[in-house]
Amino acid sequence: GFMTQDERKKFESLHSDFNKYWIPCVWFTNLAAQARRDGRIRDDVALRLLMDELNLYRAKCSMLFHYDWISIPLVYTQVGTHA
Repeated sequence: GFMTQDERKKFESLHSDFNKYWIPCVWFTNLAAQARRDGRIRDDVALRLLMDELNLYRAKCSMLFHYDWISIPLVYTQVGTHA
């Protein structure tokens, strides 16, 4: 998978009153910031590009999540199929 067993245990042990899908994004940003401090990411521009890509990914995931809120009546899908 995308998580190690240790990460999964940490993820499952966290308590939150809200959905926990955002936690890996926080882990990523913390690791990227640490990598910048350690010199593994060479400059702030590269770090910014990583953060921009994460935000783009997050926005696309958010769009998929919000599609679930829109209910499309069955008749519309039937008309679209038979048209």
